[in-house]
Amino acid sequence: MAGDYYRYMCEIAAGEKLSQVKDEAKRHYEEASLIEMPSCSPVKLGLALNFSVFYYEVLNDRYQAC
Repeated sequence: MAGDYYRYMCEIAAGEKLSQVKDEAKRHYEEASLIEMPSCSPVKLGLALNFSVFYYEVLNDRYQAC
């Protein structure tokens, strides 16, 4: 949820603040990805989808998003 919060903040942030919230979103998504969950867990699948959206929409990294 923290990653999503910072991803939403990226929509309105600018300049140095945008860079900070991008870093925070990525850090939280990566940290959450390390939590052990079954591969078919709805929470894990939702996290993967939201992390993918972050890469696609915020970082404009289409390759990593896939």
